[in-house]
Amino acid sequence: MAAAPAPAQGLPKPSGSGSWAVAIDSFADESVAEQRSAQIARMGLPAEVRWYTTKDQVRYRVVVPGYSTQDAANAAAAELRRRKAGGAWVMRLQKQE
Repeated sequence: MAAAPAPAQGLPKPSGSGSWAVAIDSFADESVAEQRSAQIARMGLPAEVRWYTTKDQVRYRVVVPGYSTQDAANAAAAELRRRKAGGAWVMRLQKQE
């Protein structure tokens, strides 16, 4: 796994209250996801690990939640891809109950 790029100016940060997120990567191993989340956090983004199931398997996705608009999340994803910080795709988070 490649090291995350160093922090730099111009990386769009989430507002903290939006329902849009940038997904960075997805892993079968939770400890690998936690390491990747820490790399993204060192870039100054509030990364977290969220689990989900697919085909009867638990997977761990590293996400940066809290973008208020899809456009803001798309801008962040594009910059993260440019910096080679993972796949960086945009997703809308479901409301947690």
